[in-house]
Amino acid sequence: MISYSLVSNTGSQLGLIDQRALMEQKLAEFWDSPYEIDQVDEYCRLVCEGDLLLEFSLKDFIMDNLVNVLQGAIGLALESGITIGTVGVGAGAGVVAEAINDLIFFGYSVGDFVMSAKGIFSDLMDVKELLIDIFNTSIEDEPQDIYDMVQEAISGAGDLLDRLGLDFDEMMEKITDAFQNLLKKVAKPAGDMVGLLSPVPGTDGVVQTFLSEFADDAFKLFTETYDKIPDWMKEIFHVPGALMEFVQDGINVTIDFVEDIYTEKVEGEDGLLKKAAKLVTQANPLVMLVNSTIGYKKIIKFLRGKALSAAKTAIKTMEKIYPIMMAGLSALTVITNEDY
Repeated sequence: MISYSLVSNTGSQLGLIDQRALMEQKLAEFWDSPYEIDQVDEYCRLVCEGDLLLEFSLKDFIMDNLVNVLQGAIGLALESGITIGTVGVGAGAGVVAEAINDLIFFGYSVGDFVMSAKGIFSDLMDVKELLIDIFNTSIEDEPQDIYDMVQEAISGAGDLLDRLGLDFDEMMEKITDAFQNLLKKVAKPAGDMVGLLSPVPGTDGVVQTFLSEFADDAFKLFTETYDKIPDWMKEIFHVPGALMEFVQDGINVTIDFVEDIYTEKVEGEDGLLKKAAKLVTQANPLVMLVNSTIGYKKIIKFLRGKALSAAKTAIKTMEKIYPIMMAGLSALTVITNEDY
């Protein structure tokens, strides 16, 4: 019986086995184990036996190597002139692969934040007309466009409040409180969303902080972060259906790639594997994968099934998060700075 234990490995405890070598050993065992890719958390918990730091390190290592497999496939596709969605040769294979990987696993982790945000505006039904105007945005609108629409809606709120006989300052205070609560609710998934669009490390935490701890310049801070997202990613993010096409194409070329290199291995060739190895950070994950019949089948099963389903969930959630986040951020900025 194979022992999965990493913590109790005597050689590791005595410093006789290099940490990376041990991680690679556990990665190879993961490919050959009965655990599916979406069960990586369970596998790491079993292997690391309560050592949380080691558990997180091993999970990161496995996920980084999955990105390497995607990177090899996508790199070859882009170099061959194949587009991934509307993304062509100009985009780096590593960035594209990481974006697709992050999108898939975002779909696993994100909760239904819309349900958790229900009730925030229950005391503002008198100004429902204003709220509808503020939230009249979509994934297709860029940040400044949303700000301008929200600014116009709030600028006309005075007439509405006069007509309803409501005190302007009192209602603006209530609206401000509601939007601050909304941004706190949306901060975590919104930070994760922007983080997977941007190649800049730590973006998720930065966005989460300035959404949950709103300041007068929060909209400015967001636009500065948004400007760091690659143009090709912004283009497919704002076009309905384009992001799903991007993920679908990335999954398809990866499946073809994995099948081709495994076929070469069976036939005693390694030309495609050598080409792919030049395009990835580490060649070992590709070698391990094709040396494992179970791993080869495991990754194809994952990509055709649960990965695609998770990506669809992620994209649907992003289409909800983005306009709500931007409307809330814009409304708070307009009201706080009296920009109406």
